Amino acid sequence: MKRATSSSPKSLLLSLLGLFFFLGFRGCGGGSSSSGPVPPPPDPVSLRRGFDAAKAFNLLEAQVNFGPRVPGTQAHEDALNFLFAELFKVTDRQEKQTFNGIIEGETRALTNLIGVIDASAAPRQNPQKILLGAHWDCRPVADRDPNPANRDDPIDGANDGASGVALLLEAARILINDRPPVQVIVVFFDAEDSARPEEMFLGSEYFATHMGSYKANQGINLDMVGDANLNVNREQNSINANAALYSAVLEAAEELGFSKYFTGRSTFITDDHIPLINAGVPTIDLIDFEYPDSSHRYWHTLDDTVDKCSPQSLMIVGETVLRAVYQLTR
Repeated sequence: MKRATSSSPKSLLLSLLGLFFFLGFRGCGGGSSSSGPVPPPPDPVSLRRGFDAAKAFNLLEAQVNFGPRVPGTQAHEDALNFLFAELFKVTDRQEKQTFNGIIEGETRALTNLIGVIDASAAPRQNPQKILLGAHWDCRPVADRDPNPANRDDPIDGANDGASGVALLLEAARILINDRPPVQVIVVFFDAEDSARPEEMFLGSEYFATHMGSYKANQGINLDMVGDANLNVNREQNSINANAALYSAVLEAAEELGFSKYFTGRSTFITDDHIPLINAGVPTIDLIDFEYPDSSHRYWHTLDDTVDKCSPQSLMIVGETVLRAVYQLTR
């Protein structure tokens, strides 16, 4: 049987006293309500820096329109002149770092392009430096193409090459107009790609041994970031080299509402960041290696074309990198 219970006089008195003190403290400005309602978190869109996806995509297309940018070809020379002119618009100082390397068994003239964006505060003496890199060349052979007849042809390199460069040129436009607290060194590496392992990463290897004043405290390398089916891998060499910077990038992505695009498979990837790591610049690699998915069916094939890329993907990675850079301290 249910029974109703009543309070004793003592317990009733204690309850009334408790209520009195509660109301008294509220009337005197105590309690959590005095600070007002908890403000909502900022709208992720309001945190963006104004990365122009259309401009970035136009820069991607412009590179591809020259033809495959294989060292030793006219397309390579034309793209070099175009990219240096674009870099001149968005950096304070520029340099062509020239050297020779073996591509497809032949000695060819190679060029890394370097641009510097000075830090915000004056005097700008001995600021922290961050390197932002990408490769601008194309793979000379489509050795993974499903059609054997295509495997000796060079690829367009819309995603594998042009995407990282396009992203960095648009990011540099923003960085030079609203300078971050650190100096930014933008580097476009030549001769990253080849079917012969001994001919790969020639540009980053040369830069790593000839950095001089361009040596940065840390770096971010960008590769294959235009994939329309974007999902950036968790690259383990990067995390081992610079876990703090990698975490900062993931935090920036979360704040911007882009976390779901940075949940790719955990894997070890050899890319242009490795020579930099070995030279004392702890660099992370942002790469969507599974292009367009785990089948890799566009990677190193003639299908690496503009239509497989997306302005939205460039914006997502671009805004994330920008947020991470602006949050760095001098």
